[in-house]
Amino acid sequence: MLTPIGTYTSFTHRYCGAKQSPLGFVDVSGATHKQELAWLMKSTCLIRRLKRDVLRHLPPKSRTTLEVDVPCRGMKQKFKRWKEINKLCLQQETHELIFERKQLVSELFLMTADAKVDVIKKICADLPPRTLIFHHHKVLGDAIEEVLPCMRIDGSTPRDKRDEYVRDFQEGRIDYCCLSMLAAGTGITLTRATNIVFAELYFVPGVLMQAEDRAHRIGLEEPLTVTYVIANGSLDTHMFKRATSKLSILDKCLDGRSDRKFI
Repeated sequence: MLTPIGTYTSFTHRYCGAKQSPLGFVDVSGATHKQELAWLMKSTCLIRRLKRDVLRHLPPKSRTTLEVDVPCRGMKQKFKRWKEINKLCLQQETHELIFERKQLVSELFLMTADAKVDVIKKICADLPPRTLIFHHHKVLGDAIEEVLPCMRIDGSTPRDKRDEYVRDFQEGRIDYCCLSMLAAGTGITLTRATNIVFAELYFVPGVLMQAEDRAHRIGLEEPLTVTYVIANGSLDTHMFKRATSKLSILDKCLDGRSDRKFI
């Protein structure tokens, strides 16, 4: 079907760096001619309003990273094998190599969470009130809950309890929230918060942005500080670089903006 931006095939070759995968499918995961794409969509089919354009009086949000050292026992060998697989895939991808690579990433993701338990406990023990702490793995949620007098929302929290916990935080009866990124990253409002800490990262940057917006939305009255805890020598380094790269590509393709900063 012909559209204002061409056919699917012409679009993917021009703007997605389409190429034939050794496994037999067309890989359209790239991003090319980003500024041209942003101009083309805005001039033909896209009407887009950013939060900063609509909510002009919303207090600012600043992001920062906190790099920490953690024990990386067992990770080095898995990273070495991961790099070997990536080199092999440049020559010829196979289903077996792709499956092994995904398995390694999953293992490294869990190992990173386990390695961060002690340092996250220390960080949480010194947090100011009105702070949201996001996590993904249960082991880190348990660690946060162990050192903080907080309410906790994860996949096991009943709906009525979620609403009760949100009210308790918003009305000042609770000062800390331990939140699963997937279970509490959407659908709730916690605008009393002045700080957000990400004890973990996630593969999809949209999940991180949605979690930030539990507090950075209508109703926020004070500036918001967002801190990403990055464990040196772990999967965090790769995930953070990948997430920020994806956000940069998205910004260039949709808005031509370059003001999203991670200090």
